[in-house]
Amino acid sequence: MNEKNIGTYIRDLRLKKKLTLSRLSEISNISQPYLSQIEKRKRNPSFDIIRKLSEAFEVDFTELAWRAGLYTDAEMQERRAMEAFFNSMTPEEEDAYIEAENKSYEVEEFRRLHHPDVKDVLKQRAVYFNGKSLNKEYSELATKVLEALFEKLEVNYPSKKEIEKEYHDFNNMFAFLNQDSSDRDKDK
Repeated sequence: MNEKNIGTYIRDLRLKKKLTLSRLSEISNISQPYLSQIEKRKRNPSFDIIRKLSEAFEVDFTELAWRAGLYTDAEMQERRAMEAFFNSMTPEEEDAYIEAENKSYEVEEFRRLHHPDVKDVLKQRAVYFNGKSLNKEYSELATKVLEALFEKLEVNYPSKKEIEKEYHDFNNMFAFLNQDSSDRDKDK
């Protein structure tokens, strides 16, 4: 995190913008006593307060949240690297990247729907067995029991390429059916 504490940083921003605590309170919709406590390092702002302050000061939310300790240095470094990555792209490269990411996401959703892995299901937050909620401990126990039960089975989960082909074939089938139905609509 940045060495400068968030209270001092907010006070400096306020003074730079030539705002009184009262005026900042009006602009940000944050009480004046609360703002004063933040500036005096008696309170740490939440994400909601940081959002209001970033809008009031017209500064980057993530940068301000990082200064408040709500993001780690590693998270900020990753964000800055992604920002630099996108800024280095042409609009066409960015569109191609986003399209590839969207396809990757769609294939992953297809995989989870058509080839669910019980181990992945047991890692989800809201898992039920026979109407009973499984907490993390029970989910981990169920995973261990299933691993022991099925340890001698051959691994035959489809490869990423097989799933991508199945996804592509599935989409082509629907594209064909949609085209066929629109052709029938034209004939009417």
